[in-house]
Amino acid sequence: MISLIRYCAAVIFKALLMVTFMYSVLLAETMKDSEWHLSQNADARKIELIIEEYLLENPEIIEKALQKLQTKRKLEKENRERKLISASKYDLYYHPGSPFIGRIDARTTIVEFFDYRCAYCKKVYPTIDSLLKQDSNIRIVLKEFPILGPESEYASRFALSAYKINPSTYNALHNSFMRFTTSLDRTAINKIALGLGLDVERIVEGINDPDIAATLKDNYQLAQTLGIRGTPAFVIGQKLIPGAISLKQFKELVEEAKKSCVDC
Repeated sequence: MISLIRYCAAVIFKALLMVTFMYSVLLAETMKDSEWHLSQNADARKIELIIEEYLLENPEIIEKALQKLQTKRKLEKENRERKLISASKYDLYYHPGSPFIGRIDARTTIVEFFDYRCAYCKKVYPTIDSLLKQDSNIRIVLKEFPILGPESEYASRFALSAYKINPSTYNALHNSFMRFTTSLDRTAINKIALGLGLDVERIVEGINDPDIAATLKDNYQLAQTLGIRGTPAFVIGQKLIPGAISLKQFKELVEEAKKSCVDC
């Protein structure tokens, strides 16, 4: 905030100094060199005092400048995100290594970057589940994005290995991982999979599959391209949403996405 205030003050100051400069040029035409230099220094100091007095008497000018600057930066950020999302359309919505929840022909697609050991990902998961139950015309593309250490990567590789063996088993495994409230370590992961009747030995054998490594690499690269640094993060329509949001916010963003139809 302090840097923004300094920036706005500097802009105002420079603008007024430009006026002073123009005035000085005109004045210089009618004065000798020595007289002009003395007058210029005096006038500059007068202008500085005038600016200082004016800003102190009208501090709302700084507030207005800050608001305008913040609005400008917000619009610039949204414009950059729209371009990046559009350029990354295939990797976001149609990557063959990305599992999804919901109808494949759904009108609206939400892309989620998540980590199985992320507390906020787990917190928002029931909200996403409610959204899908209330609107069957939504598809969630899941980007495994393990950034919280080796256990997170093992969980993602395990889930993607299960998906590659049998895509129909992924959703149940994903649901169990996201609803698991204690430490999701390798022992817990294997136990969950056994409880779902999955072939744990076969899944573990496949976690180092080159295709899985390539999918994770692509997810990391996509996140970097979009400027995603944490989880959860969502792409909804033309907007990038960092962090967990409410059901109401999801619904509003979905409605906007239907209008923009970026993933049609």
